[in-house]
Amino acid sequence: MNKEKLGVHIISLFVAIFLFLSINENIVGKFFPATSANYTTTWVHNAPLEVTYDKEKLYIVGLPTSVDVKLSGPISIVQKEALDKSFKATLDLSNIEANTDQDIKVEFLGMDPNITAVANPDFIPVSVRAKFSKEFPVKTSIRDERLLVGIGISSVTPADQTIKIYGAEDSINNIYEVRAESPERTKISSNRNEEASLVAYDRNFNRIEDIEFEKEKTTLNIKVENIEKSLTITAKEIGTLPDNRSLESISIEPASAIVKAQTKKELDDIKELFVDVELSSIKEDNVELSNLKVYSNISNSTITDPNNVKVIIKTSEK
Repeated sequence: MNKEKLGVHIISLFVAIFLFLSINENIVGKFFPATSANYTTTWVHNAPLEVTYDKEKLYIVGLPTSVDVKLSGPISIVQKEALDKSFKATLDLSNIEANTDQDIKVEFLGMDPNITAVANPDFIPVSVRAKFSKEFPVKTSIRDERLLVGIGISSVTPADQTIKIYGAEDSINNIYEVRAESPERTKISSNRNEEASLVAYDRNFNRIEDIEFEKEKTTLNIKVENIEKSLTITAKEIGTLPDNRSLESISIEPASAIVKAQTKKELDDIKELFVDVELSSIKEDNVELSNLKVYSNISNSTITDPNNVKVIIKTSEK
């Protein structure tokens, strides 16, 4: 009977030890090194990079915002760390002075001691410069392809007329102009507000990246104007009436139309609107022709409203 109790106690002891070691994998990793069966490697992509430096006095050129991290260790610990992402990838530049170029190793805080973590890249090349700032006017522009025929831009006003930019002295001096650029591609037909990103360019209109804006975006207030006018429609006679008929009148309904152009100059060049009237086939006293196209004296880039009209031709027999 005592032997049976002893056997039960021994079995219970092994079960307790197994459960304890299953829960406390740190102890297992310390006394029983990982084997290929319980060891794994995985990647955490775009882990935020926290950088320590004097942000009031220094500017770091070429500094990434994130790194990829390779985690190696026991499967369950690696999977938990990759899922929780409770660690921090850090770069300590607190003891580096201005006008210094160095490769700094990425360190990790809050990483499980049983995990081997390596950043990609492992060392970050940084250029530490004295921090400069300057205020620039904000320019605006709207793509012509966004404008409907008959619509022009009266004004585009950014909410921020000027913007302060921070960076290394060379980068700041390289800025030629700052633009507010809207990502919108929809057609513009009326006044509107749009969010726009602020972008700095050099003299060759290459985008300058290694700078910091006081704010990244602004709002554009876009006001439009109509490029249109009303003109009387003139009947353009094509051919002649049969010999036995005389023309009494030609009337057009409606007698005028709104003509729209792409630019003010083009609109100024439009002096007349026409509709072609074919006379050679007229054989009756009163003839009504429908859906005749209206056109201007210059180009097909204009449109009219209405686009088609009705023409009434009155003739009499000789």
